[in-house]
Amino acid sequence: MESANKPRALVVDDNAFVLLDACQILEDAGFECLQAESGDGAWEVICEHEGQVTLLFSDVDMPGTMNGLQLAERVTRLYPTIEIILASGHVGLSANDLPGTTTFVPKPFSVGIVKEHLKRKLPAEKLPLELKDQSPL
Repeated sequence: MESANKPRALVVDDNAFVLLDACQILEDAGFECLQAESGDGAWEVICEHEGQVTLLFSDVDMPGTMNGLQLAERVTRLYPTIEIILASGHVGLSANDLPGTTTFVPKPFSVGIVKEHLKRKLPAEKLPLELKDQSPL
């Protein structure tokens, strides 16, 4: 599948190892990945790729003027079609703490947890073929 046909995910984490790991998981799941190391950097990427980002997968605790929760609030308000997943190993967030339809994944996360979460979170029209193909027939 050409990358032009793949849904785009933006992965945001200030830890390079976590960033690469999350990108690998999402690429294996059928996404083209964009990366940012801060909420501010992520906002720049979203604006630069306006209308092209399907999924925001972000850490909560990050440097800069905007943490992951603030980024999710802004994205929910200005780009409501972007699906958002927040992750953290330091804080736990409930549905009441999250804007819109944002969901939370605790760290450390595994390939299986992320892929199952994506299958539950994303509407059928936003699921990459790789995730659709893993469904039982």
